[in-house]
Amino acid sequence: MNLHAMLRLLIFVPIFGLSIFISGSTLQASQVPYTRIINKHSGMCLTVLPEYKGINGASVIQAPCEYPIKKHQLWYILSIDGRSRYYRIISELDGKCLDVPLEAKDYNGTKLQMWDCYGLGQWNQIWYQNRFEQKSHGYITGYWNWVNKATHKCLDVPLEYYRESGTRIQQWNCYGKGQSNQHWGDLFWPMR
Repeated sequence: MNLHAMLRLLIFVPIFGLSIFISGSTLQASQVPYTRIINKHSGMCLTVLPEYKGINGASVIQAPCEYPIKKHQLWYILSIDGRSRYYRIISELDGKCLDVPLEAKDYNGTKLQMWDCYGLGQWNQIWYQNRFEQKSHGYITGYWNWVNKATHKCLDVPLEYYRESGTRIQQWNCYGKGQSNQHWGDLFWPMR
């Protein structure tokens, strides 16, 4: 299912602690708010390298947040059905989903990738949030874990490389409040 087809479904987007419910058959990608996803520990953005646009298996890394804003650091956070707390994390660069490779889904340290977005049964592309901090930090509205529905493991920056740009993002057992390399904030930008 491509991004435009998904956007024809009901969409539930969390913004600044509020919920916006969008429906309609003519909804376009340009009408959906997008966000940067920023790691609390490193302060860097979740990034897809632009040279891998459109390629299944493209690496997901952390990199310094770029200004002006670039598509390879922007994400759509879309509910899978408009009602639940389960989301797809979709790159604005090419409409591909953040994905845990199925062949290694059960292991700590599995590197995340971008892949074509599939249907509701593709749980390795579905994520939920465990919120830790409700208070604002500048423009960031709080921090949480992004947890994969299939593996129940967290989006994670390896601690030994957390200061390095280009570090590949992995999944790891979730360790809660004290593990800021697993805490992510969002910075929403207005609809284009």
